[in-house]
Amino acid sequence: MKPAIEKSLISSYDSCNDEDGWDYENFLYELQGLINKTRIKKGFYVEGLNLDWRNSSGSLIVECTDAKEILNKIMPRTNEVTIELHKPDVKDCEFLIKIFHHDCPTGSLMYFYNLKYRLST
Repeated sequence: MKPAIEKSLISSYDSCNDEDGWDYENFLYELQGLINKTRIKKGFYVEGLNLDWRNSSGSLIVECTDAKEILNKIMPRTNEVTIELHKPDVKDCEFLIKIFHHDCPTGSLMYFYNLKYRLST
């Protein structure tokens, strides 16, 4: 079980309140800045929890370090979504993205780990 993350919020985006598109651009900027600070070049191992209404979980390898590409790979195909970016207190976790949408109103958790480190353990 992963620890609580409420106090680690870095940035958030709500598609329902973004009339001009700048909120999304600001969120991408914050995410890209966090990715750049990790100095990871190969990509990320993503562990997903509570992914849908059935409380599914799974993992994904994302072989890129571009914020927009990463979001395209993990986002649900819906127009109404809220995304939060966190820096959790989880061993070896670089960052966490929490996604709220109609199939998961309580929020899907996506833990991002260094792909190189995660595949070697």
